[in-house]
Amino acid sequence: MTPEQKERQRAGLKAWASKPETRAKLSASAKRRANTEEAREENSLRMSAHYAIPEHRQRQSATAKAVYESDALRRLVGHMTSWAKAFKKANGYPPTPEEKAAERARFLGGAT
Repeated sequence: MTPEQKERQRAGLKAWASKPETRAKLSASAKRRANTEEAREENSLRMSAHYAIPEHRQRQSATAKAVYESDALRRLVGHMTSWAKAFKKANGYPPTPEEKAAERARFLGGAT
């Protein structure tokens, strides 16, 4: 079906549905369905027009970039934190209670 044929069919259906005797025959559910379809089509057109605006695209890409950068930064900090913990553990940090006591004795012994 070409767009012209679809438009003619839609116009014919709207004319048919606008007749008083047809309206009386239509059930409540059919009316609701027609309203829902019209609202869906209208909303679709409005949203496509909204997303076609260049400023919206720029804003959207700037937001996506900020989210990506913040996520990348969070992951980097997480990697650095886990690396730092592993490094400290490999180099004897935190010191054991015995190591603390030895350090304290060495410090106090040197001060006297």
